[in-house]
Amino acid sequence: STLFPYTTLFRSAGVGAETSLTSPTAQLLWEQVEGTDIMQYPQYLSISPQFPSVAIREGVLHSGQDYRFRFTVLDTRYPGAKGVAEIAFTVNLPPSSGLCGVTPQEGYSNTDFEMLCKHWVDDVDDLPLTYEYRYMLPRSTTPSDEIPIGTLDKNVLITGLPAPPEAMQRHDVNAVFYVIDQSGGKARSHTSVQ
Repeated sequence: STLFPYTTLFRSAGVGAETSLTSPTAQLLWEQVEGTDIMQYPQYLSISPQFPSVAIREGVLHSGQDYRFRFTVLDTRYPGAKGVAEIAFTVNLPPSSGLCGVTPQEGYSNTDFEMLCKHWVDDVDDLPLTYEYRYMLPRSTTPSDEIPIGTLDKNVLITGLPAPPEAMQRHDVNAVFYVIDQSGGKARSHTSVQ
């Protein structure tokens, strides 16, 4: 998540001088005021908190958590004069309470498999949901090995799944589902199909 960049000038209180964020006398600082403290861990940030904007690495912020950040600009020419702004937000919760599955659980290379997600709920503001359908082969070990089948605004997809290699009679295919809301909240589910 990137917090808003400041590109305007600020007027030092009671001094009447303007300071640009790019001025050599400007000192910039982001601070965290509320939420699980992440600013003390540099590895969580992809931009130093001494720049006009700050970027927090993906997966660092906690779902459902309230955060507040403060941006302060000081001018070294005028001690005590400063400009301050804050931003507050709540990290989106992903869809929840649903399930996904495949019917039938066993099939052949020419079988039509129904991949279905149902009973997923989310905040009204985050609807409608989108569904990503994928699969992983038996030798796959990480989500980066997932092979996309399709992304739909419908909770059902009819598809074929890959046959086993020639030397094998059967194999397990891991069907993977992502349920995604309009704010980018994502839930993952998976099941094995033979």
